[in-house]
Amino acid sequence: ASIGDTNNTTIQVYDSLGVAHNLQLIWTKAQNNQWDLSIVPPNGAADAVIKDSSGAVYASAGRIEFSTSPATGDEIVVTVGTGAQTYEFRPTSATAATGGGTAVTINSTAPSGTVANLLTLLQAQDTATTSTSTPDRFATNTTNALRIDITQRVATTIDGNASTISFNASATANINQQGAGLVTITQIATSLNPTATPGSAFNIKTISLDVNKGADPLAITFDFGTVGQADGLTQFAAAYNPTFIDTDGAAFGQFSGVTIAESGLVTALFENGDIRPIFKIPVATFPNANGLGSNTGNVYNQTDFSGLFFLRTAGTGGAGTMQNSVTESSTVDIAKEFTTMITTQRAYSASAKIISTADQMLDDLLRVKR
Repeated sequence: ASIGDTNNTTIQVYDSLGVAHNLQLIWTKAQNNQWDLSIVPPNGAADAVIKDSSGAVYASAGRIEFSTSPATGDEIVVTVGTGAQTYEFRPTSATAATGGGTAVTINSTAPSGTVANLLTLLQAQDTATTSTSTPDRFATNTTNALRIDITQRVATTIDGNASTISFNASATANINQQGAGLVTITQIATSLNPTATPGSAFNIKTISLDVNKGADPLAITFDFGTVGQADGLTQFAAAYNPTFIDTDGAAFGQFSGVTIAESGLVTALFENGDIRPIFKIPVATFPNANGLGSNTGNVYNQTDFSGLFFLRTAGTGGAGTMQNSVTESSTVDIAKEFTTMITTQRAYSASAKIISTADQMLDDLLRVKR
C-alpha cells in the first residue's frame, strides 16, 4: 500500500445486554511498516476511545447526528478545550441568535445544508487545528451527510494542539445521540511516541465504547499476535485481506441445559452457542467407608466408625468419577447369584423327592396293614 492508503475492518461486538454493535476499524498507512488505527463509533454508541499498551489515549471519536433539520430555537453546546460555544438554529430570514451564542442557518429544504452550516462554524471554533498533518477534527461523514464525525487521532506526528471536545445535544430532539446528554471526545495523550521504529510493536491495546443504551460501557481488548510472526496481524506484499477474526463475545442466549463432566464440572449451555462453567461437584471420601451407617433408599450417613469425610475433586485422591445421565448399575454379582439359584433349585428338587418317597412308603405301609 502507498502511504496515506486506508482500509476498513468491521467486527461485531456485544455489550452487557447481548446487543450486537458493528465496529468499524480504519487502518491508515502512516509510513513504511507503520499503520495507524482509528474508529467510527457504531450506532448506539456515544463515543469511542482507543488506548495504547501503556493506557494512554491513542485516538478518540464521537459524532453529532441529525434526523431532520432542527427546529427554530434548538441549541447545541460544543466545548473545544475550555471554550464553550452555544449554537442556536435559526431560519434563514433571522440570522441573529436570540438565546445567546452563534446562529446556525437552518436549511429547511435540505437538512444536510444545515449540517454543513454547523460544520463550518465548528471548524472555525476549532482554531487549534493548524498543522497540515492534522486533519480537521470536525468533518462530514463520508456516507451520511447528516452526521458530523469528531475525531482525534495520532497520525505521523502527534497533534500538540489537540484538546478535549464535548457537546451537549439534550436540548434538541433532532440530534440523535442515543439519548445522551453530555458526550466527551477525549484528548489524545502527548506522551505517545508514534515515531518509534516502524514495525517494532503493536501500540494499540484496547477500545472503550460508551454504548449509552442501558448497557455497561464496552471494554474491548485486542490481541494482534506477535511482531515478526504470522500469528495475527501481519503485513505481506499482497492485497488487504482479513482471513478471519476471532472474537469471544456472543449475543444474548437463553439457557438450554447443563452437562456434567467426569471431573464433576457443571457447565451451562446457552442457545447462542456459549458455554460457561458454573460449579464443580465434589466427591466425599471416608477413611473407613465400610463403617458408614446404612439408611433406607441406598443412603449412607457418617458414623464414628467411618471417620470424618473429605471433599475431593472427582477422580483424584481415591475419589470416583462422575457419570452424567447414567442410571446406576446393579451391584449384584450375576454369576454368583445364578450359581446360588441353581444350587437352591437342586436342593428344592432333592427335598421334594424325599417328601415324595416318604409319602409312597406311608402308602405302602397302609396297604400292608389292610
